[in-house]
Amino acid sequence: MEADTSITKDSSIKKKLEKYRYERSQKEYCIWEANDDLFECIATFRYSVLKEKWDDVQSILESLISEEDVGELLPLLVAHPSLETWKEALLFAITTGSRPLVEFVLSLFIDYPGEETKGPEHSCRFPPHMTPLMLACICNNFAIAECLLLRGHSLNLPHRADCCCNECLIMRSTVSTRLERFDTYKAICSDAFLWLGCCDPLLAVCLLNEEIEVGLLHEQEYKDCYLRLQSRIMTFSLCIVGQCWTIEEVKVLLMQKRGVSFGDCNNPFPRIRLALNTHMKYFLSNLTVQNAVKDLWNGHLEMPVKDSELPLQNNQSNSQNGYYCGFLKFMKIFDRPKTRYLWSFMSYLLFLLVLFGLRYPGRVNNEATRRTILNSYGRLVLEGYAYLYVFGMFFEHYLGLVSRGMVRFYAMWWRWFDIILFWLFFGSFYCHLMTIAAVHQDGLDYLHRKHWIFTDFSIVYDVYFGGACIMAFWRTFYFVQLNRSIGVKIVSCFQFIVYASTKLELFFILICKLQISVCRCVYHVITFLWIMGAVSLCFAIGINTLYESYTDNVAINSHGEKTHMRDTFATIGDTFRVLYWAFYGYLGPWDYNLVVGNSGPKQEEVHQHFTVLAGEVIVGIYHITVILGLINLMVSFLVRTADEVQENENIEWKYTRCHIYGDYVEWYSLVPPPLNIVYIIFVLVHRIRRYGTCCSFTDIFIRLHFTTVDEQEANRQNVEYEQVCTVPEPILAFMNKGEVVRKEEPASGV
Repeated sequence: MEADTSITKDSSIKKKLEKYRYERSQKEYCIWEANDDLFECIATFRYSVLKEKWDDVQSILESLISEEDVGELLPLLVAHPSLETWKEALLFAITTGSRPLVEFVLSLFIDYPGEETKGPEHSCRFPPHMTPLMLACICNNFAIAECLLLRGHSLNLPHRADCCCNECLIMRSTVSTRLERFDTYKAICSDAFLWLGCCDPLLAVCLLNEEIEVGLLHEQEYKDCYLRLQSRIMTFSLCIVGQCWTIEEVKVLLMQKRGVSFGDCNNPFPRIRLALNTHMKYFLSNLTVQNAVKDLWNGHLEMPVKDSELPLQNNQSNSQNGYYCGFLKFMKIFDRPKTRYLWSFMSYLLFLLVLFGLRYPGRVNNEATRRTILNSYGRLVLEGYAYLYVFGMFFEHYLGLVSRGMVRFYAMWWRWFDIILFWLFFGSFYCHLMTIAAVHQDGLDYLHRKHWIFTDFSIVYDVYFGGACIMAFWRTFYFVQLNRSIGVKIVSCFQFIVYASTKLELFFILICKLQISVCRCVYHVITFLWIMGAVSLCFAIGINTLYESYTDNVAINSHGEKTHMRDTFATIGDTFRVLYWAFYGYLGPWDYNLVVGNSGPKQEEVHQHFTVLAGEVIVGIYHITVILGLINLMVSFLVRTADEVQENENIEWKYTRCHIYGDYVEWYSLVPPPLNIVYIIFVLVHRIRRYGTCCSFTDIFIRLHFTTVDEQEANRQNVEYEQVCTVPEPILAFMNKGEVVRKEEPASGV
């Protein structure tokens, strides 16, 4: 048949395209089968578009999609044929959901290699940054996304919201750049792209969740959109686990080493550490993942031995030393993480008993006048053990900080409690030493406390050691969190304390990335505190202006009784402090009673009613504003926060339990304090003997600069790293690829 013959009269093409017809109302996509008949139809379609045969193109389109969509698409193909209109037609074809139609439109770009991957620059329907693959992923169309990925389409990985590169600093953040970033994230977070475009979907969702949290903190105007993306990612992570039919398959999934740091490659489940670092709470709370982690916790999974865990290695060279072999056998006791936890708990209970033994006798009677603390050898032994235990805790805390980093390590509440505990114990230890030095210098061991200066080291020691005991006994909540009935309440309680605490949370937010729910509620509390502070400062200035001039006034009433003016509002600072405590109900009418004095021949008491009235009105307005308004606002915030915590308490508890499990898998937690000091020394000695001093402490000291190592050692580390975590291709496999350039081929059948 000749090319000029109208295909509308020939029903053969329509019959071939009947099974590929797709309308938006259909729930299932049509089956795509590439064959010679279909290729012939594609060639005919391309020929008709190039020759601007309106009827022929319309006939083919009506065989594939609905008439309404044909009316929108046909003018883009035939009325004003150009690359820009064809690009817009390609995007519109993607929105219809028909892969055959997309294949037909893609045939128009044979003579323009690389142009099909770009979006239209001047379209009234689509933004300039929208590309075919991006739109297909946003529509979550697996068939079209697969088609485009196989043709070499890619997505450009966006710069994070906190990026400070030269390009971001020069261009600044505009509405268009933010919209482009968010649309790209929507495409990347789609199921179609994560399944088809990523060689490691689990690693991809972990990294994406971390970037979305950054976007939540820096782009508040897209907060709801980012939360929806995060929810989609969490759901997808559960779908990944759902593809595993047995617990063994889940363990294989968790044992993958791609994307984890080199220090975590010897972890039994490196992906658990990765999920903890990226706050994948829903993934970690999955029942199958929890069972796999519990098997590791109970010792049902063999834990790999690291070079740093020297005491667990029973090599021949060390077996000749009797003391060394004895130490090796002793270390075998702590092989299971659960055993390490139980020994740590018992060791901590012993530590608390020591503290109780130190405080129970007290400093009374004659000991109250003694400036030094040590009064017997028994107290010396107890205090020595207590401080050794704290130093062992500090070493374990420091090694965890170095191996995980500040942001990730301080994501849980007990890390901050440990910092306060260390500060108090080290402060008391310093004051303890200084009391000995001071008494040795002046010889005044016994002296009544009324002669002590307020900064005496013995007084400061009591303050530090008393606070340290409070923090030490409070930390027992860390160990009982593993009990579900108690742990759920503790997690909820401490999260609620985080929400309701004061200005310290602002420091937490700036230093570490807390959970998104925590940051959201802390933002409300901080906003409330700032409003309350601003209101209190405004009223403090006004009230101080009224009462400042009457400070130290004295008036004598008719009965001869003297009345002194209170110094409640003497300065702005005092006024602000009084108004702060008024928030808790500590401001009565007697606190702002005005005393003027006596005047006249009879020295009668003077009353300035206008000032009294103004003061009463201002204080009353303050109470109405703060007590009735702001307090109710804060209560509503905290009640809503408590409801949110209770709704997510199960997930939060499982997430916290995984953190605790992870603590006892690390090599530095093999033995509890203070025995870990000896163990760490053994590890250091082993590293020095095996590697020398050049690279023995890479995970112990914080590296502030690069150091040169021996060439042979560097090659060995490179080979070891390639063996454990070599990735065959980028995690987001189809991202940031170069444009695919195809050779021009003549259209078959034209």
